[in-house]
Amino acid sequence: TLSAVLFLSLLVYGENEYHKFAGKDALWNILTTGKMGYPYEWQTKYTLGDSVEFKGIKYLEVISEVNWSRRAIGGLREDTLTKKIYFYDYYQEVVLYDFSLNVGDTIFYGKESANPQSIYYKVVDSIGTINLNGELRKKWSLTTSIYNMKDIWIEGIGSVGRFGLLNPIEPYLTTDASSTYFGCFKYGNLFYFNRQATNSEDCPCSSRS
Repeated sequence: TLSAVLFLSLLVYGENEYHKFAGKDALWNILTTGKMGYPYEWQTKYTLGDSVEFKGIKYLEVISEVNWSRRAIGGLREDTLTKKIYFYDYYQEVVLYDFSLNVGDTIFYGKESANPQSIYYKVVDSIGTINLNGELRKKWSLTTSIYNMKDIWIEGIGSVGRFGLLNPIEPYLTTDASSTYFGCFKYGNLFYFNRQATNSEDCPCSSRS
């Protein structure tokens, strides 16, 4: 039928078309709850700001906001040819995302090569698609070598697990009884909500209830 043909065309387009990563004013909202001391719940926001230059390379500034305290924490840049997203933290540049990975591929992380405990990796378990605003985008399911933690990447958005944008370089579990949840993502008219973290239709969201 015509509808089936249109669906298959959309599916092929969604799988083959590369969606560029989010740009200036993109927002990732993370919720932390269950801490035994005050504050018992708080949110962290990561946003992309203006273009900045580090060591002759142009990035979009990454800004962190925790409890209304804002600070720049580095820069983000995209290589659309290799489909890689790089993060520079004022110390070194790392590959934050590689959207060319296939099932079974591995991506390594770690800041201190001399310290084996800091080296870890993620393995791609499966690749599927997700419909966002009528667009099919690729979705990667990965497992982290530390604690066998699961992660999900969405093309153009990045991780929608735990720490959101920077989740790939934050592999450790918290030790203060709190739990961290990815809440939502917003970039222009594009939204993504984690229904396990919030019932809110607003981004940023401020509560899991």
